Amino acid sequence: MTDEIEAKRRFDTDDRRIWLLQQYYAVLNEQPDFRAALAQLVDDEGEAAHEADSSAAPRSFWDAWNEPRIDDPSEDFIRTGARSMPADVRARLEVFADQWRLPRPNAVVDLWLILLRTRGDGSPGLPDPWPVFKMRPLTGARKIWPARPVPFEYVPEFRLVGWIEKYADEVARTVHDSMMQQAEEADRAAQVAGWKTIGPWRRKEGMSRRLALRLYRAAVLGMDWESIADAEADDDKDPDGEWDAQSVRLSVQRWARELVGHAAFR
Repeated sequence: MTDEIEAKRRFDTDDRRIWLLQQYYAVLNEQPDFRAALAQLVDDEGEAAHEADSSAAPRSFWDAWNEPRIDDPSEDFIRTGARSMPADVRARLEVFADQWRLPRPNAVVDLWLILLRTRGDGSPGLPDPWPVFKMRPLTGARKIWPARPVPFEYVPEFRLVGWIEKYADEVARTVHDSMMQQAEEADRAAQVAGWKTIGPWRRKEGMSRRLALRLYRAAVLGMDWESIADAEADDDKDPDGEWDAQSVRLSVQRWARELVGHAAFR
């Protein structure tokens, strides 16, 4: 029952993007070439990042949030996480993000934070994504009033055998239906507000990593759909298994639309 509830957990669209990023970052952190490139980035730009950050005026999160907006497509992220980023450092981070198919603006801010946190560390890795969310009300939240059974008198001498069991089932079904009807109304309101459901297949053990690895192989390594399917067969040590190139293509394109947005996946 717990697994079923977890499988149907709802994500806000921004929250969902952070979850997808976590899966993709985890796959990238497993790649020696990526970690070596990230370590080189820290060596090259870490000092400049620390100097810029230390010379910036101290400010709290709310100070940053209340600052005037600037003409920047990634304003919400820069304003809350990295507005002190020098233009030349940011340009280098954008090139790195594009090289490894890291989505902007999330990854640019995440890379900036790595520069600030990992100076002197020879093997940095991408941390959990910087959680910047739109302030959105929980539209579907409401109090559910289940149907309440009314008390009744039970006289076993005058009731048929099995009557109480049947009546109890009917009462339970009425309570269940009343709760589900109200919950479905809340679900519809949440969907209209932009919340989505993570399907049960995404909650299977290892499935999220498999999908993120598909995206990495297509986006960074440039593998075609058949090659990715064959690689999964090798990963699972089951060359006779069924790996569908069509499902690989659809899953990569879906993740790319939601996460990366590169034209190569459209």
